[in-house]
Amino acid sequence: MEAPSSTDVLGQATSITGRLLNMLQLDQVYLYESPSGWELIILVPNTNEQHIIECVPLINMTLTAYPGFSYRLFYTTEVKEGLKRGNLLFFAFCRMERLVYIRPDCRVKLFAKSCDCEKTYSRVKAMMEKENTRMDAFRQGTQFYRCQGNYPLAAFMLHQHFECIYRFAGLMAYGRAKTTHSLKNQHKDLCFYLPELRLVFNLKDASDIRRVILLDEAYIATRYHHDYQISKQELDWLMDKSLELVGRVRDLAGQQLEDFRQQYAQATDHICL
Repeated sequence: MEAPSSTDVLGQATSITGRLLNMLQLDQVYLYESPSGWELIILVPNTNEQHIIECVPLINMTLTAYPGFSYRLFYTTEVKEGLKRGNLLFFAFCRMERLVYIRPDCRVKLFAKSCDCEKTYSRVKAMMEKENTRMDAFRQGTQFYRCQGNYPLAAFMLHQHFECIYRFAGLMAYGRAKTTHSLKNQHKDLCFYLPELRLVFNLKDASDIRRVILLDEAYIATRYHHDYQISKQELDWLMDKSLELVGRVRDLAGQQLEDFRQQYAQATDHICL
């Protein structure tokens, strides 16, 4: 798929937006260049007249005529609340210089002339420390039951550890945590936005897939069944992978935090919190 050139990308984004406005209610649209290509960040109002799920097939249909573009879709109020909580992905998306369209009577305003960036930075840093504490707690639980020789329960704790990591990664990649307990699906989805994670699990390798599925089974089997089995070698392999994964995710989080600090330190137009 050939990506649009930088010379015509804004024109195409404007054209896409115009076509969507003929079918959908849009509040705001932003143009964002991610590692995977150009993305439209589409914000829609939360009304009884239009559910966000109804927008998806119409946007998909429209974008078939614009190869090289992808999109992310949010309720405007979801982004507003995310900004208040210090969601750095939304700060990266919703910048004035990336604005393609804003509905004239949109009541949810994201921009202001001033913003306490230091306060936001501290809030985000505290949130990251809290997520890291949760991840470490499940890691310690895994090690505790492993030392006792209770490998099934250690696997359950390790599954929770992975879930915490993927939740943290999801906040950076999607702006929200995915509501699924499938580690395999979470990893696959995250790799589209965070390609570095492909180096942890190779989902084209049958051995890697089998071990990930084995850990997924621990989530249900250890609570409702009594026949779940996992070997010490399989558990140790997965524990090593969790260390690699958490290291990469923490590096990405640190980079995202530093990017925010640099981008907004001297900004004149900031997000309104």
